[in-house]
Amino acid sequence: MARMDEEEVEEVVQETINDMDLQARWYPYLETQYEFNGEIELPLDLVIPALKRLPNLDTISLTWTECPWKGHRDIEDVFDPETSLELAEDEIYNTQQSVLGALLERNTPMKSLTIKPFMHTDVNIPPGLEANIPTVLGSVTQLHVEMNYGVPHLWPKRFDTFISFLPSLRDLCVRTHLVENPAPDLDFFITKRLEHLETLKLSCLHFNFVNFANLIKNHGPTLKVVKLQSLMGWCDPFNPAELDWDMMFRLMRDRLEVLQEIEISGKFSDNVGWHQLFWREDMQWATELIRNWGEMSQPLEKYILEGGEYPRPRWSI
Repeated sequence: MARMDEEEVEEVVQETINDMDLQARWYPYLETQYEFNGEIELPLDLVIPALKRLPNLDTISLTWTECPWKGHRDIEDVFDPETSLELAEDEIYNTQQSVLGALLERNTPMKSLTIKPFMHTDVNIPPGLEANIPTVLGSVTQLHVEMNYGVPHLWPKRFDTFISFLPSLRDLCVRTHLVENPAPDLDFFITKRLEHLETLKLSCLHFNFVNFANLIKNHGPTLKVVKLQSLMGWCDPFNPAELDWDMMFRLMRDRLEVLQEIEISGKFSDNVGWHQLFWREDMQWATELIRNWGEMSQPLEKYILEGGEYPRPRWSI
C-alpha cells in the first residue's frame, strides 16, 4: 500500500466543512442578525440560582462554540475547535465550575452529563461539598465528554478520579479534537471498574496499550456496544511487552463476551509509526477513498463479533 503522509490522512479522516459550504449554510441566517463585536458571556448570576430551583432537573449539557455572528471573526474560525477554545478564555472553566458547584449544593441525583470540552484539569469539587458527590454523581448513567488536548498537561489521573465518582455509568463517550501542540502526557484509563458499563465510544484519543487492554478486560463482561474512531496507541519504553493494535483487536474478540455492536473507523496508529485507515460502508465516499487509502472495516468488525480467522490489517509505516 502506498505511503500516506500525515496531512493527507488527517484531511481524509476528519469530517470538515469548507469555507464556501459554511458561508452557504449560514448566510441566510447571518443576513437577519445584527452584528455584535463585544464579548458575550453566560449570565451565571442568573443561571446558577435558576438551576438550584429546578427540583426535577436530571440532565445537563454544557457545550461551547464561539458565536458565529460576530462581525470581526471569519466564519470558518468559529467552527474550528482549537480557535474557539482560545476565544473562550476563562468562560468555559468558570461556567463548568459554577454549574458543578450548583449541582452539588442542590444535592439531587443526576442522570446524564454532556460536557464539551471538559476542563477537568482545572475544575474542582468545591470545599465542603464532597459528601454530596454520591447523591449527585453516583446516579449518573450517561457521560459524554470532549477532552481538551491543547493544555500544558492533561493529567489523565484527574479524569480517572472524576470517572470514579460515577459508578452507575452505562453509556460513556469520550472524544477529543486535533490540536497543533498536544500535552506531553496524553493517556486514558479507568482504574475503578464500572460494573454497569454497556456502551463505550472513544474517538481521537491517545492510549498506553496496557491501559487500553485493561479497559477492555475489565469491562468485557458488560460491554454491548463499542465504537472506536481514530485512536493512537503507544508502548511504555520501559515495559518489555511489545503491544500493538493486532493484539488489541484479538483481545476484544476474546474478552467482549456480550458484544452486540462494534464500529471501527478512522486512523489507528502507534508510536512506532504503523498506521491504517478503516472505512465503514455507510461512510460518504468510502468506496472512492479506499482506492488510495485504507481498507473496509467490515472484516475486522465481523471477526470481533463472530470470531474466525483474524483478518490482519495491511499496516503501513
